Amino acid sequence: MKKTIKKWQALAFIAILLMASCSSDDKPDMPDSNKKDVLIGTSLANNDGSMGAAYMQLIEGIEPQSYNNKRALPTFDPNYVIGDDIYSLPGWVAPENIFTKYGYENGELVEKAKTQLPASAGANSLAVKDNKIYVSYSYLGKIGIYDKNTLKHIKNIDISSYGVGDGNPDPCQMIVRDNTLFVALNQIVGADHVPDPTRAKVDVLLIDTKTDEVKKMITESSAGMSMPTVPETDIHSIFMDENKDIYINCISGFGFLGHKAGFLRIKNGEEDFDSNYQFDITSTPIEGEANKANYVVRIAYAGGGKVYATVNIPAYYSTPRPNWFEDETIFPVEIDLKAKTIKRLGTAKSTNFATAVGLYKDKVVFGLKTQTSNGFFVYDPTTGKMSDKAVINVDGYPLFFTEVK
Repeated sequence: MKKTIKKWQALAFIAILLMASCSSDDKPDMPDSNKKDVLIGTSLANNDGSMGAAYMQLIEGIEPQSYNNKRALPTFDPNYVIGDDIYSLPGWVAPENIFTKYGYENGELVEKAKTQLPASAGANSLAVKDNKIYVSYSYLGKIGIYDKNTLKHIKNIDISSYGVGDGNPDPCQMIVRDNTLFVALNQIVGADHVPDPTRAKVDVLLIDTKTDEVKKMITESSAGMSMPTVPETDIHSIFMDENKDIYINCISGFGFLGHKAGFLRIKNGEEDFDSNYQFDITSTPIEGEANKANYVVRIAYAGGGKVYATVNIPAYYSTPRPNWFEDETIFPVEIDLKAKTIKRLGTAKSTNFATAVGLYKDKVVFGLKTQTSNGFFVYDPTTGKMSDKAVINVDGYPLFFTEVK
């Protein structure tokens, strides 16, 4: 594995992760329903491969169906479903830079509140504690605090002094446990949108939610990993299990830095990394697959130490230069955090435009774009069977899937 990354590689990956667009079609609208219990998102590359707009809509269950975007609302990924509220952040590329709160009434999404974010905020993550929403400004080195109901801005927390190599630690995905906000710091340097290739370390900032003051920054340097959590697209890449242990998915520059990638843990009641737990997925064999993954793309934690995910396997890139829009390098897998094993699920493999993972009742749903099918595939953990084609077909690439009720 090379120790450096070319700018075009990093930017291509970011374009794929953030890419979204609109779809104009003539298909009939889907009927209204008060039973809609799933929020899906779709995106589609523009003709030149650049980013456009994304869409989200409520749908009913996971029965076989096809959906277009005519009833959908424009959005960007990431989106957060918290209770009866849906929060949509603009991320890195949304031109209007608006933070919006939605609810759902009679099977439809309804705007409840919105607010203008600071210019060039790069708002790509949020976490909720009581009546406060914490929003990471990845471009500004700050955490914004907003009222949960009205989205009125309360204050900012300046964390720029924790940047390594520059004046911005690049706050990414966050999670609240008890009265502490854990903020993953990507520590991106330069224009390549990746950490320093010579620094294989993971930083997490701890903030007291009672005082909104920084408690400390913790650093893990023995695992050889970097870049904790996935910018923009995977809100679950820092998550908590039933024991309130926090797990962090470290992606190490999208697998291009030569660092290890995988999971680290902060145990319940502790405020430092667990020195007894490091799960290096880059050296772990995958059952049912001859090649290894270089990072975990998206995650859904299902309980019992089981993670359902999409992983990237670089052995399937075309040579001498990868085709980011056509190469099928994304594979659905089951990861056992306790046994530290990875198992490939089904035979489907996807392009980097479709990497979604979600849970629906006792099923797992993967958003994939394969050679023959485009949409949401369904896996049954009880039987161990994956659908061989998309059960829910969509216009545009499947971007996210979340059960909302």
